[in-house]
Amino acid sequence: MTEALRESMESVLRVGCLPFSFSDPQRTRLMDEVIGQNSSIRLQVTTGPTPNLIDQLRLGALDLAFVTAPFEEMGLDFLLLRENEFCFLIPKGHVLSAKKQIQENDVEGQQVIVPAPHYHPAAFALYYKPLSDAGARVESIPEFQNAATYLEDRMLPVMCTRFAADQYNNGAFVTRPVSFVPPCRKYLVKQTSRQSPSQLLMWELVAKSLELKQAA
Repeated sequence: MTEALRESMESVLRVGCLPFSFSDPQRTRLMDEVIGQNSSIRLQVTTGPTPNLIDQLRLGALDLAFVTAPFEEMGLDFLLLRENEFCFLIPKGHVLSAKKQIQENDVEGQQVIVPAPHYHPAAFALYYKPLSDAGARVESIPEFQNAATYLEDRMLPVMCTRFAADQYNNGAFVTRPVSFVPPCRKYLVKQTSRQSPSQLLMWELVAKSLELKQAA
């Protein structure tokens, strides 16, 4: 099947990616593998929040998209790329830095920095609203790019994924897991009813990569 797809390869593969995801080594590696094995493919990358990428996918403007759950699954095929636990990045000396794990009753009255809801309202409700429900004073950042920057500027806890937190190695703050927020799930998605050879080839390569990772 792969050889047949290569013979009929379309020249452009239109992929949607989340903002600020160019430092994501998993996404970068998967796309590099496709281009490395098939030099005839020209990659066209569009960035945007998950709701916009899903809309463009359904309209046929994109072949594939890297997105964050939740999203409307009807009519879509999806591969789970990874599951990220949430954590707090906390300045040393802050009252929460003494905790081994952040529980609901720990955040009452505490100010916590999070991304703004306009990027992905459903994700904000799922992942960040539990903080305000538990009594935290949530400060949302319109352009949430670097969690450590906001922490250092404001000296306040920042909630982000463990995947993002592991990029930082700074003795001025500590990382603590959050017990009451569900994990963040990242997916590669495509529209079931629309297929192209280049799209199917990338899908096949990503699926195989995930299988090898699970078997390791």
